[in-house]
Amino acid sequence: MGKYRILIVEDSKITAKLLHVNLKKFFADSLIVIAPTLQKAKQEIQENAYDYIVLDLFLPDGEGATLLSWSSKIKGFQAKFIVFSSSEDDKLREKLYTAGVLDFILKSGDMANVAQEITHIIEQVEQYNKYIILIVDDALFFRNMLKNIFVSRNYKVIMAKDGKEALDTVQKTHVDLILMDLNMPNMGGDEFLAERRKVPSIYQIPTLIVTGENDRSILSRLLKLGANDVIQKPFIVEEVVTKVDNLVQLLIFQNEKDSLKNELEKNVDMLNDINKKLAKYISPQLHSSLFEGKDVGIESKRKKLTIMFSDIQNFTETTEEMEPEDLTYILNNYLTEMSNIALKHGATIDKFIGDAIVAFFGDPQSNGIQEDATACVLMAIEMRDKLKELQTKWHNEGFVRPFNSRIGINTGYVTVGNFGSDKKMEYTAIGGNMNLAARLEASSEPGEVLISHETYLLVKDKIEAVYRGDITAKGFHKPVPTYRVVQPMDRNRLSAKAEGFFINLDYTSIDKSSISGIIDILEEARNELEKDKESDDKNEGKE
Repeated sequence: MGKYRILIVEDSKITAKLLHVNLKKFFADSLIVIAPTLQKAKQEIQENAYDYIVLDLFLPDGEGATLLSWSSKIKGFQAKFIVFSSSEDDKLREKLYTAGVLDFILKSGDMANVAQEITHIIEQVEQYNKYIILIVDDALFFRNMLKNIFVSRNYKVIMAKDGKEALDTVQKTHVDLILMDLNMPNMGGDEFLAERRKVPSIYQIPTLIVTGENDRSILSRLLKLGANDVIQKPFIVEEVVTKVDNLVQLLIFQNEKDSLKNELEKNVDMLNDINKKLAKYISPQLHSSLFEGKDVGIESKRKKLTIMFSDIQNFTETTEEMEPEDLTYILNNYLTEMSNIALKHGATIDKFIGDAIVAFFGDPQSNGIQEDATACVLMAIEMRDKLKELQTKWHNEGFVRPFNSRIGINTGYVTVGNFGSDKKMEYTAIGGNMNLAARLEASSEPGEVLISHETYLLVKDKIEAVYRGDITAKGFHKPVPTYRVVQPMDRNRLSAKAEGFFINLDYTSIDKSSISGIIDILEEARNELEKDKESDDKNEGKE
């Protein structure tokens, strides 16, 4: 709550003290003073400026109501009165409302409830200063009377003498609520309502019509014209005040709702912006998992993945001869193109380590072990081919030592998941098979994609690869068979090679008239090979 200066004018020490204690619960930072008599209250008002005065009507040295008329003569007096009394005299209430009292609160033994009511009144009144009421009446007396009532309630008030002037005013000035008499010269309330309907921005302004008419058909017509409510003369000031306050409370609620909506939209925009930025730091698969609301904790699992390591040959030596700006340009160009290819094939990009790229297939999403392995090798082939295009581009731009990459791929079980602490985690994979992929990359030649035997077995029906030999990999006791990737398998071609044997068939290029002759050649070769095999089997049997 805000800081206010509140004066309690109450002769009962117990009541005053209880009210003081309970108000302090809501207004801890406010100054709250007790005056037990009218004389003491006047002295306080003359010496100090107060925001709110909680006034008992019956005091030892006079009627509390006289404090309103007395204080109204003080220049610059702006305190607002809340009557705190056991009286339920309707005429007195009407007189005091007309004099500008904010509200009446009946005395009760529950001071906590009384303090809460006072707090609610102050909260509302503090919001009213943002709202403008247009009072429209041809009688100056009524205009001024209503103006004084609503100004005392913290509203901003402007006035017009008829509907025509009111229409001009709302077209030029912001107005939150209209309080209008029905019968006026030039343009009455009903004519104003009819004109109001034609302009959406004006039609949205809540409008109360005050009338002396009792004919139900007239009252019904006013409501059909769009009046929010009709107040009949002679009106009770408390009724007018309550209806205006209620409509303004609806406006406050709508404004708060709009404000919350705008704030929510700003927060959504901010989160979307953060989301876009965050997406640059993690793989799309992991990003999707996080934003699907899945729990994130330090956990891992064993899973069979296909892992790719790639780096740039002689990166350190190459970069020493380049300007930092050129290095940044080429490296970012390279990593961007490689990342686009990786994401296209569905890879999870584990990390960039300088010039190196680590990516894997199989977590957090998998299409099956064989499909994951095939996608990984196809990705590597496209990376290899793309780099050739980039090399030509960089050469044309004047870079004499373009990058050459090496790629190693392995398939096997690893431990994958979140590693780290409660404060910082990293999603990655660890294990011997990760290390083997790195060893394969280190053993490959520039521009070569080298895969392990495990990967080869999974992709051999779709990827053309040739046995390259065994390597001795650090950390592995046995020799590691390796295969050099050539190209994706062409279903229109058959190519095979072994010791003493080579065949290369292109089905699309074979002349149809030659097919019978080719079949005869293959059948003859098959027969000869089978004879040699039978002879070898017999010789083995004799031995």
